[in-house]
Amino acid sequence: MHVLSLVPGGFGIISSNKEFRDYAGMKGLKIRVSENPIFIEEFTDWGCSPTPVGFGELYVALQQGLVEAQNNTLDTTVSAALHEQQKYIINTNHSVQPLGMYMNKEFYDSLPEDVRALIDWVCENVIDDYTKQLCADAQAKAEQTVKDAGLEIIDFTDEDRAQMREAAQPVYDMIAENVGQELVDRIAELQAQ
Repeated sequence: MHVLSLVPGGFGIISSNKEFRDYAGMKGLKIRVSENPIFIEEFTDWGCSPTPVGFGELYVALQQGLVEAQNNTLDTTVSAALHEQQKYIINTNHSVQPLGMYMNKEFYDSLPEDVRALIDWVCENVIDDYTKQLCADAQAKAEQTVKDAGLEIIDFTDEDRAQMREAAQPVYDMIAENVGQELVDRIAELQAQ
């Protein structure tokens, strides 16, 4: 695949019925995760009790108390009405959910150079900005929705996020085993900017 556009779609947040205001308060949090070993390890490293639940069953799992929290982007949380079963939105910003547009690499490479240049220019100068704005608008609308619903929004500090990164080092090691240390190092460089 050839990557035409890759932009941040939103940050990972945690919606919860348990109040916590900092990284230390996450300990013991019964949180829904997808059935992904990396997510399970990540939340385990943070002292949580991750419980794999399918996304289609999440609303009921929150409603019935099987889990007390979940993590997604804010707009995903609102679009699935998960906020209806929650009291708090915690802006942990623990992950970035990218949105991408791709093309078959063989097809892309077969195009004339001027056509490839035009596609690249449009993606970089039009599509990327448009997509970023759509995502920003969706996040702002979702934030207003949760405020109107009476949920309390709690912001983690940079220090909290630094503690989360440090505790999640085993996850970085798991990812490096799959994609290589060079890519993990590059992502860490970008996070530091």
